[in-house]
Amino acid sequence: MKQTSIAVTPELKQVKSILMKHKGKKHSISSGEIADLLGMSEGETHSQIRKLIKQCAYVYRIPLAGNSNGYYVITKQKELDEYCENLETRVRQINQRKRTMQKFFQEKYG
Repeated sequence: MKQTSIAVTPELKQVKSILMKHKGKKHSISSGEIADLLGMSEGETHSQIRKLIKQCAYVYRIPLAGNSNGYYVITKQKELDEYCENLETRVRQINQRKRTMQKFFQEKYG
């Protein structure tokens, strides 16, 4: 995320309050659950809520992780290590997909 100034809104404060109650991987909360707690409805993708969650982590410097179960505040080195490995795996997969698409493009268009 770019280092820009993010306004601290009431919604951002609410997100922080919610996230701080979900410490540790076993206590994750989904973006949909956060949306419900905020009284927001925006469909299945919850893109606005995910944006608020990311902004919250940066503004308040919260060591935040996310997985298929939701978001949680990292409280142990093992959780941090697992999350970082997950991110590294995603980077490798994205790079592989990038190389594959470049190859397909060259095959199709020369």
